[in-house]
Amino acid sequence: MRQFATGFVLFLATTLPVLCVAQSTSPSETSSGSSVKILTIAPDVSESLFIGQRVSLAVAVEYTMAKESGTLSLVVQRGESGFQPLAYVTEVVQRGRETTTLKVSFEVPDTRAITIFTPVANQGDSHTYIVDTRAYNVRNK
Repeated sequence: MRQFATGFVLFLATTLPVLCVAQSTSPSETSSGSSVKILTIAPDVSESLFIGQRVSLAVAVEYTMAKESGTLSLVVQRGESGFQPLAYVTEVVQRGRETTTLKVSFEVPDTRAITIFTPVANQGDSHTYIVDTRAYNVRNK
């Protein structure tokens, strides 16, 4: 349990700063040269999600890692603050430009929106502002 708590605190420390970044239709990029862009997302964000629905999410992203290595994550958050992520997955990525698909599953909670974040962090950075986002509307069944 302590290992989970330590890992979760580290996860939050690296992902919470991205929660303030607005959705972008162009790749998110910083002076480091690293970037990320959501290419496709399924289900499509034009479809509403429903409270209690089980969702299998697939997000295709294109990223550039300008440093030797870093991380690429997929984070699913409910619309309100103060809650743990609904789902997340992180991959270690190497220098270069690549396309990959990240997948997670989650159950839609009682909320008004679900936000998807795809942050890229350079190895050794304590936070990142390199992120692309999308959001789903959530409705009652």
